[in-house]
Amino acid sequence: MVSSRPSPCRRLFAVLTVATASAGLLFAVPLSPARGAETLAPAAILSRAEERFRSLTDYHCLAEGNATNGKKTEGGTYQVWFRQPRLARIKVVKGRSRGCEITVDARGQVRARRGGLLKPFVVRLKPNDERLLSIRDISIVEITWDAFFRRWRQNAAQPGARVTVAPRPTPDAPHQVVVSWTQNGKQFREHYHVDPKLWVLLEAELWENGERVDHIQFREIELNTGVEEKFFRL
Repeated sequence: MVSSRPSPCRRLFAVLTVATASAGLLFAVPLSPARGAETLAPAAILSRAEERFRSLTDYHCLAEGNATNGKKTEGGTYQVWFRQPRLARIKVVKGRSRGCEITVDARGQVRARRGGLLKPFVVRLKPNDERLLSIRDISIVEITWDAFFRRWRQNAAQPGARVTVAPRPTPDAPHQVVVSWTQNGKQFREHYHVDPKLWVLLEAELWENGERVDHIQFREIELNTGVEEKFFRL
């Protein structure tokens, strides 16, 4: 659900592996569209989605994800607030570090605190501190949409990378951009689901050698809520 209505670490982890790709680095030809549903070129989808993101003042959403790495698995639910240009606040709602909160300020400095009795104690961390990493070594601070666009561009620039658009079964179905590349002998494929009306990111997936190893979905999305800068201070 998407609306425009206002809304009010022993080990932190982020359950996502998301990637970004530049419109100027997209090479593949889109697949044939399903009848009655328009299929745009990858460059058009990505540039429009990023333009939409840059036009927002702020957003809030609930992020639900799960990941695997070998025999290890983990999952979690997070509340995410973001205010341009790069303020972020994340609260672990469900998962191993439930109750933990972290913030990122305009200079990229990260602060975190645990829930419960330790809530008053705030610590400063580096973005790549192991307490912030998922089992796939992705920092929780990379859960915001701007990080998605950065990684999108990065993975599309991999040697031999291919970017395509999956067919849409209906006009209301999300646009789905697929980034594929080979690295260290492994085949990777990432899927990005973009809302066709509001042009926001709804879902992202990572596949490794044909197996989905990371997945995140965004719901209860609220745009331009008016959240104040002071909310992003711990």
